Amino acid sequence: MNTHSMGGLLAVWNEWEIRVLVLTSLALQVFLLFSAGIRKRNVSALLGVLLWLAYLLADSIAIYAPGYLSQTHVPKGRNHRIQVFWAPFLLLHLGGQDTITAFSIEDNELWKRHLLSLLSQVALAVYVFSKSRPGADTLYPAVFMFLSGILKYGERTWALKCASMDNLRSSMVTTPDPGPNYAKFMEEYRFTREAGLQAEIVIEPERRTGVTTAAIAEETVPYATVITEALCFFVTFKHLFVNLILSFQDRTGSQATFLRLMPEQAYKIIEIELSLMYDTLHSKAAVIHTWYGRLFRCFTLVSTTTACVLFKVLHKGRPGGIDVAITNLLFGGVLCLELSAIGMMLVSYWTYAALEGSICHSRSHLILRCLKYFQPESRARWSNSMAQHNLISFCLQDRSTLVTKILKLLGLKGH
Repeated sequence: MNTHSMGGLLAVWNEWEIRVLVLTSLALQVFLLFSAGIRKRNVSALLGVLLWLAYLLADSIAIYAPGYLSQTHVPKGRNHRIQVFWAPFLLLHLGGQDTITAFSIEDNELWKRHLLSLLSQVALAVYVFSKSRPGADTLYPAVFMFLSGILKYGERTWALKCASMDNLRSSMVTTPDPGPNYAKFMEEYRFTREAGLQAEIVIEPERRTGVTTAAIAEETVPYATVITEALCFFVTFKHLFVNLILSFQDRTGSQATFLRLMPEQAYKIIEIELSLMYDTLHSKAAVIHTWYGRLFRCFTLVSTTTACVLFKVLHKGRPGGIDVAITNLLFGGVLCLELSAIGMMLVSYWTYAALEGSICHSRSHLILRCLKYFQPESRARWSNSMAQHNLISFCLQDRSTLVTKILKLLGLKGH
């Protein structure tokens, strides 16, 4: 009796395993989209652990499931042809969500690994799908879903590359500008030396015209000005995150701006800058807020919508089933995620800055009203805390670990 029951449970699990995997993958994508952004202003250990697990599980499941579908012992038939249609959905899930591409900064350095994974997973998904000999009812929708999945995963890989330290530093380093008189000055110096005269280059210290605090009165500026100033300074001060040096003019300009602001608004500018830097390092902001990123996002939405319509039309009048219902749920989930991501992309500081500096200046006021509603000035942009390591406490507290115990046993502790 027990053997029969275990055999029945095993048969049920074999039938439902792939269904549970794809539904879990979809649930993880929903969790990551709406929860990853909270990490900017909440340093809860529980939230960090949940995001870390979801971040790792989302990739693991999306990689394992196509391999499961390629196994020969999977039951064949119409249900299997529907199930292999889920392969491009899993590829789309591997592309991740706009709110998180890297859990830690070090993950950005692994963009080459993700590029290799992109090539291998696309090949595996195409192999799994073509192996099932799909009919027209799944072939045509699958083509559009594959396009969306490849584009989405490529977008994630490119975002990781853009956020890597080497790429960030190289994109910020500009050609040195010696000034308009440099060529004439060096020519005179060379002629003087050739004439046998003594010539010496003396570097004069830069004149620092400091800003006097007494001459500047503090004032309260509109929220739009706070956002504009934050975006302007972000372009300058993000150099500090890659160990580049700012000029004295940058320091003087920022000092003049901050001294005329009320303290709350000055700190708010810094908060917005930190929020933008978090988006650059941990999300797809560096890609989706470009002209080609917006174009790709529109193409992904149109392609997914086309696949959904084709699937509904080609399966009209045919018997349904649990797999068809799950496919419809996957389509609904993907479309909701895409629309939510587009909404987040539109209601952002990046979009406001892009519209403010374009011919569509009038539409920036609509984005500003949305920002005031969804992200009011009183709302925190970061956690108001910064991690630190106390070296003195670490030296005073000689904690016993496995390594120190082994060294002590060997008589090597203290050497």
